[in-house]
Amino acid sequence: RGKIVPVVDLKRYMGIGKFPNEALNRNSIVIIETLKGEVGILADKVAGSIKFVESSIVPEPIVSIGIDTEYITGVVQVDVDLLVILDINAIFL
Repeated sequence: RGKIVPVVDLKRYMGIGKFPNEALNRNSIVIIETLKGEVGILADKVAGSIKFVESSIVPEPIVSIGIDTEYITGVVQVDVDLLVILDINAIFL
């Protein structure tokens, strides 16, 4: 609190849609730390957070999910879900 940070719409930035304007009135910003400092990213919703060890990340899937693979570190399996791990520093450099 008390800091001003830039806020980015990752959907628009990465060309996979855009964040609905009406959602901006809700608490839907996640603050992340990058090599260049703190950045806020708009989120559709935050369902929770998970912890995993780096060795559980597997290379990005062959299947296209609409995100340029240069921004993907890999995927992590959590229960039956595959979660895409973004390379935030590659996105914001």
